[in-house]
Amino acid sequence: MPTRVSAIVILYNEEKYIGRCLECLARQTYPHEHLEVLLCDGGSTDRSLDIARSFESRLPNLRILHNRERRAPQGLNLGIRESTGDAVIIMGSHCVYKDDYVARCVEVLEGTGAACVGGRMLTESSGTGTIAEAIRLSQESSFGTGGSRWRSGGEAGYVDTVPYGCYRREVFDRVGLFDKRLPRNQDNEMSSRIIAAGYKIYFDPRIESTYFTRASLRACLRMHWMNGYYHCMTWRLNPRSLRPRHLIPMLFFLGLLGTAAMWLVCRPLAWIGTAVLAAYLLLDLYFSVRLVVAHGARFLTVMPWLFPLTHLVYGCGTLAGLAAHGLRRVPDNPEVRGRPDPIASEMP
Repeated sequence: MPTRVSAIVILYNEEKYIGRCLECLARQTYPHEHLEVLLCDGGSTDRSLDIARSFESRLPNLRILHNRERRAPQGLNLGIRESTGDAVIIMGSHCVYKDDYVARCVEVLEGTGAACVGGRMLTESSGTGTIAEAIRLSQESSFGTGGSRWRSGGEAGYVDTVPYGCYRREVFDRVGLFDKRLPRNQDNEMSSRIIAAGYKIYFDPRIESTYFTRASLRACLRMHWMNGYYHCMTWRLNPRSLRPRHLIPMLFFLGLLGTAAMWLVCRPLAWIGTAVLAAYLLLDLYFSVRLVVAHGARFLTVMPWLFPLTHLVYGCGTLAGLAAHGLRRVPDNPEVRGRPDPIASEMP
């Protein structure tokens, strides 16, 4: 008998994208009688729910749940509690998926024995124009995002995390649910707990989704700021979730400040910092020219400054998060298991 699968989609005011997401689920090659779709809505005020209900005839096991707390991890946890599947797939409403996405997930999950599997996430611009397309290209570049295999591609194998993972249900019984204290990065933190518990996470590039990137520079920079900002809280809650690539933008920003200061007090050290900065700019130029050659001369006026700008904003966000969350106490979360909680131990 095929594995029963629960697909969990968190939703809030996604009328532009939710139809495309559910259309992909309606076209899945996996037997629909063994696939339930749980939409966890955070109180949408646009047409999202009307669009979702229009798919009820094509997705017979579609259920709409009300996420009263409105935040992403609470919506994910609500869906997990209400789900009935032996495998649980986390899916984003801002994405589309290949028709064999669910079937591939189940195949790889059963074939590898891994606790969680996932694949490559391609990108597509949600807007038009040079800036919107440049944002998309920067998200696919290893220089822009740190070289994660699920972004830049690569061979199948074991990894430290995957996007939109397909989990064995037993995993949540062992390590708990997503940490509701984390508005972002909750998937990376969950992956760290899974590996610490002795499970494995497997990447297979045949499992393919496409994410719609931000269309404006302002929205793109806000995303980078927020991602960097919440990394500090993630590290405090679970130091094992730290990866060197998460620190590089902050070190880049501090290096710029330090080099500027050294020119005032210690010129030999300032020359060292300047040399490192020059090496970074050469890398920036190298990756920018590669994208220009591949995608057109119009990006020559955008890519060389877009990479440094997003790195600096991410690094500033990380420092801001360090200042905001470095010493702040956060309430315990009994839904999280499988790791020591340094914050909980400080609570009176």
